Amino acid sequence: MHVTARVFGIVVDQSAASWHSFLRHTHNSQTHMTRIYPRKTLRKIIQAHEPTFKLSRNADIKVYVLYLMFLQRIVAEASRQAQMNRDSIIQSRHVTRALKMVLQQFKG
Repeated sequence: MHVTARVFGIVVDQSAASWHSFLRHTHNSQTHMTRIYPRKTLRKIIQAHEPTFKLSRNADIKVYVLYLMFLQRIVAEASRQAQMNRDSIIQSRHVTRALKMVLQQFKG
């Protein structure tokens, strides 16, 4: 399974296995592996919203990656809004405007 997404005009195409490896573990100074997100909990949430659908093995990874990309886009747009207003700090009004703009783009 390949996860393909468009991030700020750049197409990202990775195999699900590499995304899973990236998301599931991170290295610290002692090369100890720790989890980044609770995979089982995410699968339960997805199942609760669509109980009749069966999830493929790596569907939760794709959902999580798309969620992270959505958040990244909101943060970038909020930063742009703050720069346009010549503010040095991103405020809640910038995030609200950014959220409206990003949701409008995703509405399709």
